[in-house]
Amino acid sequence: MKKIQYIVITLISILSLASCASFSGKIIRDKTEILTKESIRNIEGTYEIQCYDSYFKSRVGREIIQFDKPNSDAFINSFTNTYTIDSTLVKKLVVDIKFISDKEISFTYRHQDSIVNETVLGVKLRKNGMLHLKNRERDMMGVPLIYGNFEISRSRIGLSKSNDLIINHVYHITGGALILLSDSRTRNTSYYFKRIEKTS
Repeated sequence: MKKIQYIVITLISILSLASCASFSGKIIRDKTEILTKESIRNIEGTYEIQCYDSYFKSRVGREIIQFDKPNSDAFINSFTNTYTIDSTLVKKLVVDIKFISDKEISFTYRHQDSIVNETVLGVKLRKNGMLHLKNRERDMMGVPLIYGNFEISRSRIGLSKSNDLIINHVYHITGGALILLSDSRTRNTSYYFKRIEKTS
């Protein structure tokens, strides 16, 4: 009986908290090209893997604030669940983005002609013209909202007005003991990655 109660509470917690980890449309408004089924492959190409510009949505006033310096650890591979890249090679690498099918996209990391790593992810084109990556991560300890915490992160990609790659990332955490004592935070950020060349 206790096991069933735990499962029910956990499921309710996940459903309620997952909705909190929603993307901010404001953080990329007027900065993106709207991808359609006809133009979706325009995102294919070669990009630098470290971002050159980044923004976050402030918790106070909901303002969009530009980072003084782009996040030093904001690499494409950190949003596509590729964590096995040798850190000493990071600044020498580029990433090729290419569709495998209408529902799958590949991120191939290479140094010159040598392939270092490859990640394949499911994608879904949304009405807002962004490609949502099927790389959602959840981490749960204890019973969320009762005693424990729950973390969720999601990413979506698109093209900027200057034809560079945008990654919009959201991270949410809720934790504490009982609902009244819980702490909840959501971080919405956007990162820009320079296009080196377009796939012909």
